Amino acid sequence: MKTIREIWLLLVFSSLFILSACAKEENLPLLPDENNQEQPTPDNDDQDQQDPEDMTQEQQEIIVFLDRWSNAMIDRDIEILGSLMADDLILVHITGATQTKQEWLDEIAAETMRYYNIERQNQTIEVTSDRAIARYTSVIDARIWGSRNTWRLNTTMYMTKVGDNWIRTNPPRSDDR
Repeated sequence: MKTIREIWLLLVFSSLFILSACAKEENLPLLPDENNQEQPTPDNDDQDQQDPEDMTQEQQEIIVFLDRWSNAMIDRDIEILGSLMADDLILVHITGATQTKQEWLDEIAAETMRYYNIERQNQTIEVTSDRAIARYTSVIDARIWGSRNTWRLNTTMYMTKVGDNWIRTNPPRSDDR
């Protein structure tokens, strides 16, 4: 008899694969979610990416942050990942499932979420004072809860500068904007 977790995981991944297949088949653009949620996106490499030579110092700092973030995911470096996130961060997966910072780190440590390669495409970065938003298409090769696939996801990541360091944060509340 299957456990509730196994049934839930089966439902989550069935939905994920159906969503991915439908998005690719229909070739429909999906808008970035405003809640740190990653969404499937069609192949659409004709958008311009910001030229690093035209970026401000803060935008270049965000590039370094994003590289550290991706490398730490691939390397399963829980210490670095933990240092790059606000303690109250809630991560939202393409299925709509949410995880706290600690829940996500525990999944990576246990290798129930294992990332093999992460590429960023069509990247734009906006910085205003001590806040930043990075929007890009992630191409992620990962094994999530036992199923390995490569996903193309629209990603919107919010960051706040704390001292000299950027950390990933939840999207600003509507009254913070």
